[in-house]
Amino acid sequence: MLICTQQLTKYPNIVRNGDMPWSPHQPGHGGEEMQLQLVFWQRLLLTIVAMLAASWIAGLLWRWIFSFPLPSYTAGVIGGLAALPCWELLKRIRPKQSA
Repeated sequence: MLICTQQLTKYPNIVRNGDMPWSPHQPGHGGEEMQLQLVFWQRLLLTIVAMLAASWIAGLLWRWIFSFPLPSYTAGVIGGLAALPCWELLKRIRPKQSA
């Protein structure tokens, strides 16, 4: 079978010693692919936590300063704006490679 060179450069650890790229139909392969998915879900979970924490803290500060609740749309905008740099920061963090 012909292996696309883009796949080899995008995921260099998937193909080793002439093996074929990861496929869901090949048992024993795919550890690296599963690790990439775990990183995505960890990143997603941490981003959601950061969104909720940012909008909750903004709501507390708003109520303390203005003595009425923060509008939900504004809390959502604050949470979304907090999620952007959090997601970009977490994309740069990679799991340690085991030997």
